[in-house]
Amino acid sequence: MPRPGKPLPDGQPECPLPGRSLKWHPGGQYRGYVPKAGYRYFGADPQVAAARFLAAAEGLPDPAPVISAGAVTLDAIRNQYVRHSRKKVEANELSKRRLDEIIRESERMVAAFGSLTRPEDLNTTRFANWRASWKGIGPVTAGNRVRNVRAFWNWAYEAELIDVPMRFGPDFKIPKKKRAGRAVKLMTPDEIRLLLGAADPIMRAWVLLGINAAYIPVDLARLTRRDVDDALSHPERLLVMLRQKSDMYRAATLWEETAEALAAARDLRPKPADRALRERFFLSPRGLELVRDSTNTSYVAPAFGRLKERAGVDRPGVVFHWFRYTFRTYAGRCRDQPAVRAVTGHAASALKDELPIDDVYTHEVEIDRIRSATDAVAVWLGPIDG
Repeated sequence: MPRPGKPLPDGQPECPLPGRSLKWHPGGQYRGYVPKAGYRYFGADPQVAAARFLAAAEGLPDPAPVISAGAVTLDAIRNQYVRHSRKKVEANELSKRRLDEIIRESERMVAAFGSLTRPEDLNTTRFANWRASWKGIGPVTAGNRVRNVRAFWNWAYEAELIDVPMRFGPDFKIPKKKRAGRAVKLMTPDEIRLLLGAADPIMRAWVLLGINAAYIPVDLARLTRRDVDDALSHPERLLVMLRQKSDMYRAATLWEETAEALAAARDLRPKPADRALRERFFLSPRGLELVRDSTNTSYVAPAFGRLKERAGVDRPGVVFHWFRYTFRTYAGRCRDQPAVRAVTGHAASALKDELPIDDVYTHEVEIDRIRSATDAVAVWLGPIDG
């Protein structure tokens, strides 16, 4: 019998072919093992599933009914969504890492529901059963997977591939974060000063951008030479860049120490290992990207780990991303959340990239307000070099 909480439709057998591996799966279909192909899904109807399983096991053509011309299947939507996402990568509007996530999750969905499944055949029960089958993953991973699935179907609706929005039900939601007992992800002024004292000129610029402008490793990796040159020549030392995750422009007024550190780092920039990287401001010592989307690797994480050791910052769990959390927390003391969002890239509306920098930010959030956010963090931090 099926396991509790993952029901088999009334009247359907758990094993349409006794003695064979074809069995009901919690995802809402029959699944069986095919030699040289592994586990495959054969649909929710027991007779059709049995026929398709036997044909696959014997290497015969799939006997499933031919989908009528123009009918939309899960596999067809998946293919269009992946093509759409690839075009966004080519246009530099989506990271390769994000594309890999999209491909993996869409493949999981096709494996769970079947490539020939039609959107109208999916329901809240099937989504709930699929979600219950996710074993061995934490709430963060589960939340990311739920977001990816919802984004898939939201896109399908916006692209007019389905007539009505997909309904997922109350059990297919992002898990709530459990905050009790978790470490507070905030740096202390003393820890920041220790890190700055132990940092080389380039990593000093990293740390200052982290706490002055809420930068994380991917921001360091995508910062361009022009971004820095424009900031250092700007009368307000305004550093502007596009945050790809939110597709929002962000800006920060640089402290004097941050501007000096960037000027020093500019003089020590390694030679790029690839012509495609010639505009990147920060590179690894070997001239490579700091964060490589193609391999999901980061030079920043191990380098920051070594810096912590040299500085004696041994609090468990401290990572570079904590600078962003710290900035958001203490910049909030300026009591101007739109200004804080303008620095972090969480602005409520997209800014117009065709406008001059000053016009953009005086239209959305005045530079004085942005400065109030970065100044609030400077007051909290105190003297940078002790």
